[in-house]
Amino acid sequence: MKLLKLRDECADAVKALHDVLKANEILIYFVYGLVYFLLGFAIALRSRSFTSNFRLARSLWYLAGFGFLHGASEWGSILIPLQETWMRAGSGLIMRSLHAVQVALSFACLLRFGTGLVGDTFPRYHWLKKLPGIAFALWLVVFVVLGQTMAPDYKLWHNTSLALSRYFMALPAAILSAVGLFAQVKDFHAMGLPRMGRNLSWAGVTFGIHSFFSGLVVNPAKFFPASKLNTETFFATVDVQVAVFRALAGASVAYFMTRALEMFEIESRRRVEEAEKTRAILEERERFGRDLHDDIIQSIYATGLILESAMERVETGEVRETIRRALERLNRIIGNLRAYIMGLNPADYQADTLVERLDVAVEEFSQHYPVRASLAVESIPEQTISGERLGHVQAIVRESLANVGKHARASHVKVLVKFSEDQVEVTVRDDGAGFDPDEAKRKTGGQGQGLKNIARRVELLGGEFRIKSSRGRGTELTFTFPTKVTNQGPLRPT
Repeated sequence: MKLLKLRDECADAVKALHDVLKANEILIYFVYGLVYFLLGFAIALRSRSFTSNFRLARSLWYLAGFGFLHGASEWGSILIPLQETWMRAGSGLIMRSLHAVQVALSFACLLRFGTGLVGDTFPRYHWLKKLPGIAFALWLVVFVVLGQTMAPDYKLWHNTSLALSRYFMALPAAILSAVGLFAQVKDFHAMGLPRMGRNLSWAGVTFGIHSFFSGLVVNPAKFFPASKLNTETFFATVDVQVAVFRALAGASVAYFMTRALEMFEIESRRRVEEAEKTRAILEERERFGRDLHDDIIQSIYATGLILESAMERVETGEVRETIRRALERLNRIIGNLRAYIMGLNPADYQADTLVERLDVAVEEFSQHYPVRASLAVESIPEQTISGERLGHVQAIVRESLANVGKHARASHVKVLVKFSEDQVEVTVRDDGAGFDPDEAKRKTGGQGQGLKNIARRVELLGGEFRIKSSRGRGTELTFTFPTKVTNQGPLRPT
């Protein structure tokens, strides 16, 4: 008797749950759509990081597109039936047709995400990237043909089209996405990020679950297996709408993918640390090279001048020959030192023009920071500028770009060079968060060390600089300097 009573109580509980879910079907579909929309939104917020070296980053936009389109399509499943009650005849057909296309397009985006992951990881399957476009095009042709043959019953046309899109796009898309995510795990373990790898593994598992509920449980249609396994038979068997399981699977995908996207922050921090180390090494090399050039080579050069002067006063042929050999040796030493200085920063010393030097600085910045950088040149061709002054200009631009990478939270930075007859103007402009210069001075008690370095180098160039910035509108640093220096200072060997 107790077992029978327990069975009856369980049956009543299931029936009550069935009634609650049926009564709140609109809310379920709203949450279902919201889950996927938030997945797309979370990925889109990371769009600045899609220049990452991780293969996963190359396909993330397609997953974001799937989230936006699929979330909106599920909201359409709620709104279209409500609007059909008061809309004119024929409007419902148009809306359901557009809804079916939207659903299919969302699955095409997910399929492109999966094929992109597999194709980038296994080059021999690179051809899979063409599959989403072909599948969507074929589905569209079938959709139009079915529309002509099932015109009187547009609900059957709609359900049949949705079922086909799930079978031929959603199902392989979820499976390939799972396979592609599992294939990325080794990259994270190789970089010492096992926790991120586990998140991707769980995301792959949830995509596998998603493949069943979204790819096999379809809208009712008159062909097998849609006639046997569909949303109605599933609900009659389980007493829970399939949308509940799809929403749970989508929420799991969103959670684990969002956790996995933390990899971009870790990668960005590592890039900044690496850039700081590289910058410190370059500055030390520059200082060391300048000391060698200004002190050691100057001293050797001066010694050579003394020997040349002594040789002119010596009459003995043997002594003159000894001094000449000593001068040749000094010249070889100077040549070796210059070659060593060039080796400290070969890209800089091999670049003879200002544009080449700045191109090196921009390229270095792009390699270390996830910010798009570009160099633009205006006006007449540049005049000849000494190597020492080129080094100062390059160091100023490097410092400015480093500030953008560390503080600006920008997506793009542009270096603009303008030449005139007697001066050069260089501008570093970003589209980042910007700042209040007056407030920054109050907090730091003046200029930061980076701006002090810039100010000092601009002063050595005989120029001037200014900063224009405001919150939310980016920052623009501009400095100008003369191309010709009236006071050359002490003569140095070149």
